[in-house]
Order: sequence, then C-alpha cells, then structure tokens
Amino acid sequence: MSDLHGAAVVVTGGASGIGLATVRAFGERGASVILADIDHSGADRARLLREAGLDVRFQQADVTSVEACSEIVAACIGYFGRVDIAVNNVGVVDPAIEDGEILPTQAWDRTIALSLSSTFYCIQAQLGAMLPAGGGSIVNIASVGGLVSLNRKLAYVSAKHGVIGLTKAICDTYGSRNIRCNAVAPGLIETPGLKAAGTKGNATSIDRFASQIPSGRLGTAEDIARAVLWLASSDAEYANGTVLTVDGGYVVR
Repeated sequence: MSDLHGAAVVVTGGASGIGLATVRAFGERGASVILADIDHSGADRARLLREAGLDVRFQQADVTSVEACSEIVAACIGYFGRVDIAVNNVGVVDPAIEDGEILPTQAWDRTIALSLSSTFYCIQAQLGAMLPAGGGSIVNIASVGGLVSLNRKLAYVSAKHGVIGLTKAICDTYGSRNIRCNAVAPGLIETPGLKAAGTKGNATSIDRFASQIPSGRLGTAEDIARAVLWLASSDAEYANGTVLTVDGGYVVR
C-alpha cells in the first residue's frame, strides 16, 4: 500500500468509530486526510491526530446537503490540491420497530437521507474532482444489512442495499474512466454507536446477533479500516464494483 503515501483522502463520518479508525489508518500510512463530520468534536480529533504527526484536517459538514458535500471536496482540493480517495461512511440505523407497529415515515426519511442519499451526494461531488484529474478510488461503507435482511430494520436494510447497488452502478458507468468504486459490508462492529444502542435496551438483540458470528467475536473499527485501505490502494487495482464482506462469517451461517 505504498501508493497511499501522499494520497489526498476524504473520509466522511470521520469523528468516531469506523470513520475515525479509517482516518487514523490512512494518516499512519502517510496520506493527507480530510476528516468530515457533522459533529464538531471532529475538530478535536483532527487536532490530536496532527499533534501525533498525521496530516489530518477537519471539515464540518452535514452530508444530507448537496452543498456540504461539495464543500468537503473543495476543502480537500484547497488543502491538498486534489482528491485521490474518498470513503463514504455516514449512516444511521432506524429505530427498532415494536411488534405490530409500522416504521414511522420520519424515521424512514431520515435513514434514507443519511444512509443512501448522502452517499450519492458525496460521490457526485467526488466525481466532479476525480474525473477531470484522470480517476480515483471510492469506497462506500455498506453493511451486511445490504446483503441480507436484518429483522426490524426496514429503512436501514433498504438504504444499505441501495448503497451496494449504487456502488455497482458507479463502477459500471465510470470504470472506463479510471474510477474504482467498491464497498465494504461490515457485520456487527464494536463502536460507540453500538455501545449506545446497548444502553438503550437493545443489548439482547446485539448479544443474539453476536452469538451467530462464526469467528466468535464482534468486529473492531480497525478490522474495517484495514479492508478500506486495501480496496482504496493499488493492491486492489483490479477490484471494481465489488463488495468486501467483513463480518466474521455472519452472512454464511
């Protein structure tokens, strides 16, 4: 992955969890990274990483806004001169549906906006920089929920299936112009969001999911970051439109 040294990278949802691990992993390999997040705590994360010697800059952005997605790309060009790699990581799980109830429209709209539309808006802006420059590598964070159904997660499953479909369509449409677009499908990953879900009464469902993982453990954010780096690098130069499942074997059970 020596080609990552000096690369200009955008990571959305970079303030915590998988996004933060991915920002750190790119930075440790010598890439220059825009940490984009709606959460202003990302500014502190970026500062701490710079103090550790990594070239990381923060861009506050709500990726449900087309304009904000364009601003992320503009920031990357402003700091580093180009956009070589983009990792689209923003997503949200819709609230669990109580027995006999229908997912509220508001929850559906929010989940689709954050987990699918935001990915399209980001790619739209990223292509605007990558195509004139002769190409680039895009990695979308999907989910095993984009491959199989997850009970009581109607909007999330729909959105993540959409992310995988979008990944394939971008490959098909722009692959001939040196754009690689791939996706990582994480299983259950130990992140601050997962811990918060457990404290909100979802611990039983999390434990049930975890008990079905053949590898016998939850994943870590670093597990996903390593997969992202491989797909983004020239080591995976012939991988395009692919979905790399990193789930400890959950979907094969």
